[in-house]
Amino acid sequence: FASAVVCGGLLARAGSDEQRRRWLSSVASGDVVVVPAWLEPDNSCRPTGVQMRAEPDGAGLRLSGVKRHVPFASSASALVVLARTGDGDEDVDLFVVDPAASGVTPRQQHTVAADSQYEVRFDAVAVSAEDRIGPAGSGWRALDDVMNDGCILLAAQAMGGAQQAL
Repeated sequence: FASAVVCGGLLARAGSDEQRRRWLSSVASGDVVVVPAWLEPDNSCRPTGVQMRAEPDGAGLRLSGVKRHVPFASSASALVVLARTGDGDEDVDLFVVDPAASGVTPRQQHTVAADSQYEVRFDAVAVSAEDRIGPAGSGWRALDDVMNDGCILLAAQAMGGAQQAL
């Protein structure tokens, strides 16, 4: 779900032609896993809760902050990271980040469900303009649209399971 529906949906909806060419068929086939890194410690699930910064650095940007509940971060081929690019409520962008990049540090979190979730620290991680998904300032809208579609898919799955059980 995290790779095929959320990240695949983000790349299909907002990604550049190059990003779609590079990632979508491999995500669909399961050859790569691309996971979202959007939740932060002690912050809400709204655009104002995104506090991780993407600061300009030459022709690119540097990401600094912490994301939590990142599924499968240790085996991901890429992370789709939500970061703040300005001070406005929705000045938030999405970036494709290599989990092996310098400054990316995943740490497994132990959960009640015993699933594979990680806290991921980003310490001045370099990203280029080509790593941005969609135009500047469009990240939150793209994520919100894809998450709404995902909720419908999860509800359909739950209804099918309930129907089968009953």
